[in-house]
Amino acid sequence: MTVYCTECDRQVRIYGGSSSQNPVITPKENVEDRNSGSGNTAHRGISAIPLLCAAAAESRVAYLRRLNRSDMTNAWWSRQEALCGSPGTIATLPESLLLAFASLIEYLSMSSKEYISLPDTVVQSFLWPLHNISLGLWVLVILIYTAFGGALHMSTTILWGSRRTGLTLSKIWDDEITPTFQTIKDLSQSQHPIGIRLMSLMLWPYTLLAEVLCLGMAEPLGGTFVNALVYTGVMLLTWWYWIFTVPGFAFFATAGAFWSGFCFAAIELAGI
Repeated sequence: MTVYCTECDRQVRIYGGSSSQNPVITPKENVEDRNSGSGNTAHRGISAIPLLCAAAAESRVAYLRRLNRSDMTNAWWSRQEALCGSPGTIATLPESLLLAFASLIEYLSMSSKEYISLPDTVVQSFLWPLHNISLGLWVLVILIYTAFGGALHMSTTILWGSRRTGLTLSKIWDDEITPTFQTIKDLSQSQHPIGIRLMSLMLWPYTLLAEVLCLGMAEPLGGTFVNALVYTGVMLLTWWYWIFTVPGFAFFATAGAFWSGFCFAAIELAGI
């Protein structure tokens, strides 16, 4: 909660004087400012998820109204930055690609009159599901990054010791693993948009790993050290699920959002 409030305060300081109707999530800022902030990138990503969920809850009518009041100088997606990984490193590549895709969708939505003779609102309604699924995919990338980041930190701490890494196994679990599986469970609740709940469903096996296998079996039998070994071992053995299966599900979810766009475009064209 403290990290979440810190993230909100940071955004209020940056956008506090702005009159834009765009939802506020993660504005681009100088690398020096980002590196000098408190908390690591895992905390920053997890703390932004409630804000991303709020943005995903934006209705189609509100989305059309916001685009009508915006222009390319204050486009929302183009102002976002990768939340996980150090700036300029390969760790930010998945998020950067996602942000580039979402920025393209936003550009097409805001400049539709230049390449198609349909009303702007029809094209924007067609692209609105892709905008929403992009927010869900962003949440998905953050959670996977944090889950693997925790496994990496645990493995290096086991190999080199907490004195060298500056981290303890219990702190890694409390700061990275616990927030991750608790967030996945929370995102499955009915108040969240369908795109967010779909991403939570993709990651549901992770909650079974953390709660049942690690907390329910490994830790009571062998303590924190065995818990960390089991967690890193299972994450390594199930790499195929996170690298191939989850992206496959994400692709089909994006395809579903694309085809559903025809329905929303028809609704807007009919004036319903």
